[in-house]
Amino acid sequence: MIRLWFYLTLVCLNFLLFSPVKAINSNSPLAGLSTEPLTINDTITFNLQNKKTSQIYKIFASIPKEPPPEDGYPIIYITDANSIFDTVRETIRSYEKRPDNIHKNHAVLVGIGYPPDQNILKLRTYDLTPPQNTLIPILYKTGGADYFYHFIQDDLKPLLDKHLKINHHKQAIFGHSFGGLFTIYNLIYHPDSYQIYIAASPSLWLDPSIIDKHTQSFKSSLDVHKLHPTLSLSVGEYEQKFPDYWQSIPQVAKIKQQLLRKQQVSRILAACETFKKIDDLSTTCTKFENEDHQSVIPASIGRAVAIIFRSFAQ
Repeated sequence: MIRLWFYLTLVCLNFLLFSPVKAINSNSPLAGLSTEPLTINDTITFNLQNKKTSQIYKIFASIPKEPPPEDGYPIIYITDANSIFDTVRETIRSYEKRPDNIHKNHAVLVGIGYPPDQNILKLRTYDLTPPQNTLIPILYKTGGADYFYHFIQDDLKPLLDKHLKINHHKQAIFGHSFGGLFTIYNLIYHPDSYQIYIAASPSLWLDPSIIDKHTQSFKSSLDVHKLHPTLSLSVGEYEQKFPDYWQSIPQVAKIKQQLLRKQQVSRILAACETFKKIDDLSTTCTKFENEDHQSVIPASIGRAVAIIFRSFAQ
């Protein structure tokens, strides 16, 4: 009956929400060849509107072929799905095959992105950030993190619950850069929204006070609600130190100045030390050698998936 329920649910989801991922568009140099659309296995996409702001989001969902366990699927949420969903999905499905995945956990992956015809950089800057609290220049408006949080909690999660059997005690969130800052925001302000928080290269320079200012209230919240979340912070070595391989690019002096002003590595390592002192929070920290803010993404995804599945197994 569980297997029948699962397949009926998947059929329903595909009927309501299915959108194939095409391999070659009409503008491609290969468009004249005999081609077929490429559909990523177990993956669907659909649009969902934020009821409060009317913003349309493109949701990516990868659903395991295995039926849900009795307590429901573990679930992983990621931001910036337009750019990293495929990489995270492949990493998850590969990890599920490992011999040390003894509990045979198979997770639902849900990514939040945007319709491709929109200004994604502008939208993500607003959605993933609290109000800016530094004088470092930034191109777009910040401050929409609370609206985005409520969209996930009030619109997206209830919709998924209608179609999938989800384990609400095994929920993780992963974000990189502004997405990492949004992950920290969720942990500090809403520590009961997930059990596992993975912040890769979080842009703490945007609001350097977000942690220290709220540490005491955060600790109290964990104690009052008997919460024991897991946190992983990571950063690339060259997110503050200028790499030799960038010497030939234009505007070297400007980039060096930006790295020094943001103090990305120093801030994240300091945040690690602060979080490690909180008894009810399990914190791990990683500095990836020879990686910059962009090249660190695959490494941080691999580390994130390992931490998430080990936590799911406990």
